[in-house]
Amino acid sequence: MTLTFEKLMQNLHDRKFAPIYLLHGEEAWFIDQIADYIEANVLTDAEKSFNQQIIYARDIDAVGIANACMRYPMMSERQVIILKEAQTVKDWDYLQTYFEKPVPTTMLVICHKYKNFDKRTKVYKAVEANATVFESKRMDEKKLPDWIVAQLKLHKRNIKPQAAMLMAEHLGSNLENINNAISKLAMAKSEGASIDEKDIEEHVGISREYNIWELNSALGKKDMKKLAKLAFFITTHSKEMPMPIITATLFGFFAKVAIAQQGKEALQKAGINDFMARDLIAAAGHYKGKIKQVMDILLEYDLRFKGVDDTGTPEPELTKEMLYRIAFI
Repeated sequence: MTLTFEKLMQNLHDRKFAPIYLLHGEEAWFIDQIADYIEANVLTDAEKSFNQQIIYARDIDAVGIANACMRYPMMSERQVIILKEAQTVKDWDYLQTYFEKPVPTTMLVICHKYKNFDKRTKVYKAVEANATVFESKRMDEKKLPDWIVAQLKLHKRNIKPQAAMLMAEHLGSNLENINNAISKLAMAKSEGASIDEKDIEEHVGISREYNIWELNSALGKKDMKKLAKLAFFITTHSKEMPMPIITATLFGFFAKVAIAQQGKEALQKAGINDFMARDLIAAAGHYKGKIKQVMDILLEYDLRFKGVDDTGTPEPELTKEMLYRIAFI
């Protein structure tokens, strides 16, 4: 049975347990959250001593995993076995028989991070038939600002839309990094506080003036004065704003600009919020009929950064040259 993160967590809270949990997928943060909750809450402290094991796949083979699962609990209703780094297991076939008939007093939690379990195999079908399955997908970047708002609300803090956008643009889709930043903000700001860009700069270390989001805005509006300041900052802080990150972000930004050129309805269908849409609509006018040229420039400089058709131009100079070529299209 495949469940969403919210439904799976609700079942755990209600103590509706399954004999096997397969937690797999690209986004590690959700998998860690589920495994940590199980480790902390399923057994009492007294029961954990004899009935809870944290096993790393590099230290055990499939036969050893099966033998551990076949053991019965001591003075407890169940035992909990959390298998970490399960993506490194090579001999899953040896566990198929156990997956087909798991021991009801064992809770086996399989943490298969950074990639999906192979769904084509008989082993997966056996797991799926008798387990709770959660596929941890990487979060769509356009949903990140709303997710940041929601997470801070759980901490009873509010955040302004532009500040949430700043965090999303700078930190990307790595939820662990974002959650660490949210924790810093929650500790620094009191309950009910409203968090703005100044707070992000002070407590997370993201500059309000010199960041990826401001770079998108300057290029989109063809604000040459602002772009000049950003270009100078980038050439002197290439470790903070490396070229691969800038190139990838601009690819995403101009892909959204292409959507904006189709009209507001297209932006709504793509799930792009009104706050972000303003910059995209402005850029759509400046780059009308020029998106392909922009993408070609980004591809060219991405290849040059990797050493293709370039004789060793320093990264800061490549980045600055790329930005001005886009701006002067």
